[in-house]
Amino acid sequence: KVFANMRRVRNGFSGVETPLFENMLAVRDIAEEEEVQVPTQDDVVQEHVIKEIATEVVPPTPTSPSPSSAVLGKCSALVLRVEGLENANAAQQLEIIKLKARVKKLERLNKVKSSKLRRLKKVDTQAEIYNIDLMQEDTEVQEAVEVITTAKLITE
Repeated sequence: KVFANMRRVRNGFSGVETPLFENMLAVRDIAEEEEVQVPTQDDVVQEHVIKEIATEVVPPTPTSPSPSSAVLGKCSALVLRVEGLENANAAQQLEIIKLKARVKKLERLNKVKSSKLRRLKKVDTQAEIYNIDLMQEDTEVQEAVEVITTAKLITE
């Protein structure tokens, strides 16, 4: 019967996976044990085996907490804790992705601002150079005007 149960472990009757651990913890009735068919040639031996199985099976006492229930309780608590940690991990991953996107956006804006500032400085520098050129031309023009006026005065 153990080998039959091990073969059944992979797929249950409805195609749902049934792990061996759950089958091992199932409480069986004495009536189920009586239905066990032992392949023998004599009916008398078969009846004797069924009676032996019925007397050997001792039902578990419901008053004492079994160690397996304590283990199952701890296991379920740990499963819940793991699920909570997985949810927290997923939330943190989402927050990290959002923060990385925000950093990239701010870096792009900073890059644009710095390029605009460089362009503004370049334009300002060119304006200063143009202004200096105009000042120099003004002085040259002034000198030329003075030379011409002096020449006119001399010639007259």
